[in-house]
Amino acid sequence: MSNSDETKTLWQLLESPPAYAKATANLLEWSMNYDQKAGTPFQVFLDLVGHSEENLGENLVPKPQQVLGHLEISMLADALEEYSIRPQDVLEYAEQMLNAPE
Repeated sequence: MSNSDETKTLWQLLESPPAYAKATANLLEWSMNYDQKAGTPFQVFLDLVGHSEENLGENLVPKPQQVLGHLEISMLADALEEYSIRPQDVLEYAEQMLNAPE
């Protein structure tokens, strides 16, 4: 990660995601429309790839079916496909977005 990446805001990261993580960025941006306490599609993504369990000791969304509709499932599938191809890169980018200032 370069110094320029460290200073990017969340919005800058969302506007110019790397080619290997465009669907992941779209999923996070879509998830911003959700109540974070009730769970978001992006949190389901973090649960499915093991990020939540590894970093927080538990999943963030106990009932994903309450968060996911048809569109969200499609978006989640696209993000998971990116993860299946470049898991470390996608997780690193997700971490950047999670830790970026708005």
